[in-house]
Amino acid sequence: MQGSEVVRGAALAGALVCVLVMTGCSGEEPENGPSQGTTTSTPSAAWEDGLSDEQVDIAYEGMDWLNAYDSEADAIYAEGKATPEAKEFFQDHLTNWAVAWDGLRQREASGLTTKKQSGWNAETTPSSVVIAADGAADVTVTRCVDATKIEHFVQDELQPKPEVNSYTQTAELVRYPDGRWLLNVINTDTEAACVTS
Repeated sequence: MQGSEVVRGAALAGALVCVLVMTGCSGEEPENGPSQGTTTSTPSAAWEDGLSDEQVDIAYEGMDWLNAYDSEADAIYAEGKATPEAKEFFQDHLTNWAVAWDGLRQREASGLTTKKQSGWNAETTPSSVVIAADGAADVTVTRCVDATKIEHFVQDELQPKPEVNSYTQTAELVRYPDGRWLLNVINTDTEAACVTS
């Protein structure tokens, strides 16, 4: 890289943190990677204190759904292609799917891909579980993201990693009365450091 390319690469690397899950600095970020498989994170049992059995069950159901979502989304972002299948996936999993779709199209245009290693979401813990009478539920999950296990590429060239090694991410999940889950938003706070395992 030379001159303006270095500046452009550094700017892209800095912006990458914002481009994550759905796109944009609202934190929504489908961070994706090809050969990482299903990410597994074990929450501390302490979060269950004060929750009903139903709330605990819903929370685990939501975390399982989020892990499955991450696995598929990671593969999409690792490929970096705005395919009809990717669009359908976003429509089926995200309340604001158009934002993620536009972000993926921008990523494809710039040649940006993201690869994650297993364990990038070092710790996942429910922070709020609200269940309605009709069976609908809102689950908020906080997780510690290990940025050292996430790599961004532009035109297959590895980009410099942000200086932060870990940061906090909050995912808001919605379960509808019919049992469907959707990811409402992911907020990323790169200034909120956390401890990875």
